[in-house]
Amino acid sequence: MKLAPRLLMVASVTLLLPWAGCQYIREVESALRYGQAETLGATADVLASALTNRLDTGDVPGIANTSRSANGTVAAPGVYAHPLSRSPSLDGYADDWGLPAAALLTLPEPLRDDFTVRYQLGTDGPSLFLFFQIDDDDVVTGAGGDRVRLRLGSADEGFIELLFPAQAPGALEPGPSQDDRARRIRGNWQATSTGYNLELQIPVRLAGDRLGFLISDMDQRGGLRRAGTLSSLAGDPGRLVTPLAEAQTILRGAVRPGQRLRLVDREGFVLANANGGPPTVGEQPLPQPLRRLVRWIVRDPVAAAPVPDLMPGRVDMQRIASAFQRGSSDARVGDTGADRVLLEAVRAVGADRALVLLAEEDAERILSLTDRAASRLFVSSFLISLAAVGLLLGFAAWLSWRIRRLSQAARVALGDEATRIPLLPEQRATDELGELSRNFSRLLEQIGEYNDYLQNLGSRLTHELRTPMAVIHTSLENLQADTGDERYLQRARHGMDRLQAMVTALGAATRMEQAIAATESERFDLARLLKELGEALQAAHRDRDLQLHIRPGPCPMTGAPDLVAQMVDKLIENALDFCPADGHIWISLTSDDDDWLLEVGNTGSRLPDAPSERLFESMMSVRRDDGPGPHLGLGLYIVRLIARHHGGRVHAETLAGDTGVRFCVRLPAADFAP
Repeated sequence: MKLAPRLLMVASVTLLLPWAGCQYIREVESALRYGQAETLGATADVLASALTNRLDTGDVPGIANTSRSANGTVAAPGVYAHPLSRSPSLDGYADDWGLPAAALLTLPEPLRDDFTVRYQLGTDGPSLFLFFQIDDDDVVTGAGGDRVRLRLGSADEGFIELLFPAQAPGALEPGPSQDDRARRIRGNWQATSTGYNLELQIPVRLAGDRLGFLISDMDQRGGLRRAGTLSSLAGDPGRLVTPLAEAQTILRGAVRPGQRLRLVDREGFVLANANGGPPTVGEQPLPQPLRRLVRWIVRDPVAAAPVPDLMPGRVDMQRIASAFQRGSSDARVGDTGADRVLLEAVRAVGADRALVLLAEEDAERILSLTDRAASRLFVSSFLISLAAVGLLLGFAAWLSWRIRRLSQAARVALGDEATRIPLLPEQRATDELGELSRNFSRLLEQIGEYNDYLQNLGSRLTHELRTPMAVIHTSLENLQADTGDERYLQRARHGMDRLQAMVTALGAATRMEQAIAATESERFDLARLLKELGEALQAAHRDRDLQLHIRPGPCPMTGAPDLVAQMVDKLIENALDFCPADGHIWISLTSDDDDWLLEVGNTGSRLPDAPSERLFESMMSVRRDDGPGPHLGLGLYIVRLIARHHGGRVHAETLAGDTGVRFCVRLPAADFAP
């Protein structure tokens, strides 16, 4: 693996920086949320204690009665009067009440599909308003027709019975009643396309703390159906829950932005509600897609309950019922991946724990701060990681370029075409590559000096050996003349001649290397050269089986034809020495891609077990005896020198079945220009 991929793998470790930053942001967010929850809990404790003290001293009107009613057992369901911001017009419609659509409740079990009862209650302080929306496709007016029955008041002062029969549209008063207080109640009846509406206004002091209703539907055939919160005509009404103005004032004075404080009884009715509005974030919040991405990255491992569905004016008691027994409970409502997360603190109010204070605070401010910090940290660390990766890749490319330069210079210095030792790059660098380059330069200088010594060794030996050989030759002649004994002198002269031939061969090999380096190249036809050379060899060795296999057509190449002819002579000379008298020798020339493949082979011999590349080394010979003349193993060495000079290469191999050997020379072809 190269340096760049390795450094890229190392640089990928920097991607752990965003992850570590997100973990830190998560811990900071948990600490901030814990502190916010502690602050909210302390606020709830103070407010619950204050409300309890006011309750015990009776400073909050209505709480004591509400507490007793909540603790009492009432069979009929209670009804809740929503606080109204202004007094609505008594016109038989609820468009001007300002309540949400969910405040209009539907009785859970209608008597039949064409008879449905919807209702809602509200109060502006002095008055209680009731609105009934009844779907009935068969409205019967008059004394014996459809009617609305109300029972209201208190258990201590007694209940008031009110009857509102269906009549013509417009203002109405309750039917005959023995209680003079009924005359203080006003109403409006309006017919609709699906039935009729009834809107009533009742003084709060007259309404008391209990209220129930029963809707009677009479059809044309005399059938009667009833629906309402009263179980029967004589049934006791359920609780009438109205907001407590004094408690509302206390909570509004203590609420902060992002908080909501509610006083709730055991049935979940909200007696006081103070909403501080949205939290103060300070800066522009993140876009929703980016916020969801950051929330997914910095997600809280602790799962939280989902945000509950709340009915207007009534809280789902399932999640806070334990506070009535334990006195307090804290929770986180909503998941951190949701758009809204609430911290919740519930505290019991009163000595008998009949009420609870529900304090909720939006965690938007903390989430916005952590989201913004996490996004900045993530983006900055990611950019830093990308910059680190880019710098490492750039450093790897620069380092690879320096190493590649050094490698190319070393390859040129060690190549066959190098005439002198080049100056390696990075000589002046002060790092490890500079030191490596300087060490390589010293090594190449030593190798060059050694090669010069080896190349000039033949010439030096030739020069140094000629003088003593001349002295020995002269002395042998004088000795022969003095003694006249030819036998020993002849042996000495024969050894002297062999030594002189060896010295001559060494000098010839040295001169051959110098001649190859000084030879100029030209374009020539290799096929024509081999054909002429082969015919001459066939004529010179008529007693041997020498065959030519030259491809038809011209075979152009660039080089020195004399050197190529000498190379073929060396190969044929080697083949004649190793081929038996009854064997045959061949010269072939074929094409292989963009190269010419020159082959010289013979039968009746095989290569030694040593690697074939050693045959082409200087002073390497595998002959069993030297024969009449010296053999220094320079022939195949010269063949390799000539092949490399022409940009080719040579190799030898044994034929299948050890039937012979062949030497293959691959020479580059050139465009032939006749």
